[in-house]
Amino acid sequence: MKTSPIDNARGIESQQMHLLAEVRKAQRSHTALLYAVIIGVISIMIAEHFNSKNSLKSAQNVAIDVETQLKATKTLLEVQRESFKADREYYENVRESFEFLYTRLEQVEQTCLKPGQQ
Repeated sequence: MKTSPIDNARGIESQQMHLLAEVRKAQRSHTALLYAVIIGVISIMIAEHFNSKNSLKSAQNVAIDVETQLKATKTLLEVQRESFKADREYYENVRESFEFLYTRLEQVEQTCLKPGQQ
């Protein structure tokens, strides 16, 4: 069963919206991670200022958690980047296919229509 160009366009639009949602989710995650890094740095600075072993240990734990989150986010962003590359290649192929079909349609119109009908 063949799909129409309109159905293809709707599918592409749906995929683009899904990708945009993923990008926004990654941006929110990145922002939250940035806040965690800032809080961790401030915690370490406070602990060092008061020279408290418990506070320093707590701040170190926060730093370790932030580092783990940074690694996880980096991995997620790398996976998304590869996915976006593949999607970009796919959309480029779809665009080229539409351009070919449009050019072919123009050729068919030129050969089928009489000069007075154009």
